[in-house]
Amino acid sequence: MSLTVSIALCTYNGERFLQEQLDSLVSQSRLPDEVVVSDDGSMDETMAILESWAKGVPFPVWVEQNAKNYGFARNFENTMRRCTGDVIFPCDQDDVWYPEKLEKMASVLENDLHVGLVFCNATFINEKGEELPGTLETDVRDWLRYGMPRFVSIQDTRKNPINTGCCAAVRRDWLPHLFPIPEGWYHDMWFYTLMPSLARTRTLQEPLIAHRLHGNNFSHQGEEWFEEGKAHGFRGATHLYQQYRPRMEQLRERLKTFPDSPLKAYHLRFLDRMEKHFAARLAIQSDFGKHFFLWLREIVMLRYFHGIQPIHSLLFDMKEGLTAKGETPDQ
Repeated sequence: MSLTVSIALCTYNGERFLQEQLDSLVSQSRLPDEVVVSDDGSMDETMAILESWAKGVPFPVWVEQNAKNYGFARNFENTMRRCTGDVIFPCDQDDVWYPEKLEKMASVLENDLHVGLVFCNATFINEKGEELPGTLETDVRDWLRYGMPRFVSIQDTRKNPINTGCCAAVRRDWLPHLFPIPEGWYHDMWFYTLMPSLARTRTLQEPLIAHRLHGNNFSHQGEEWFEEGKAHGFRGATHLYQQYRPRMEQLRERLKTFPDSPLKAYHLRFLDRMEKHFAARLAIQSDFGKHFFLWLREIVMLRYFHGIQPIHSLLFDMKEGLTAKGETPDQ
């Protein structure tokens, strides 16, 4: 079954790296059926680069500039809504796609109708285009090793650790369930979190993109967050839980609108279980003696073992609770 392919490219003041990304789209072994571009109000030469490029490529390119700046999550939503292909590839302005990215990722969706979302692996390059050590998968596994929580998605992060939008391909059929994206969510995390309740997801181990790290992109900010997370150890999981609690409610409300299915029911139960577990962890960290039996309950009920490093997490909570002053963290 042959599927049509759209690339949803979002740009904003991207003149520095944009041309290299555009060249990589033309070099694909399987060309897209269309490229849909939304510029978020660039004040540099981005629009001129796009318009010049669109005139010389062998596929339709639809370029629009937003009347106001929406931010990248809303801009991606609006761009993907404009796409007409069966499969949509979100595209950042500063990466470089390897020639077989579209072909290999689209073939996964063509060969398995039950798959709704595919991610590929990625290598890293710097501002000069020089390759950096490691891959996105090994980098994300490091994040997980330092206590990144799994409290919103039934997706198994140990098997499918990659959730970056620039590495994704999604079936357009599912977008009515995914949109609109609530405030506070990035488009890729929203897809990664929701899609397992609708369809299968797949992760390809092969790097099919060179993801550029530089001072102005989110990945660079993520590196700083990762270093901060290492410094704070496993406190990061409970801290992030407190930040994500409002988003968990947004997720729960959206799930209720989905068609009834075993996956939907499981995801709702999963959210309830994670709410109870992280609330318990916060209490244990505030006073271990007072909440010793709560700690034992979380072990017996295996809730610690939904995380990446359960033994480290339960020992961390015990240590925090033994040294705490009895002050319960904000919940």
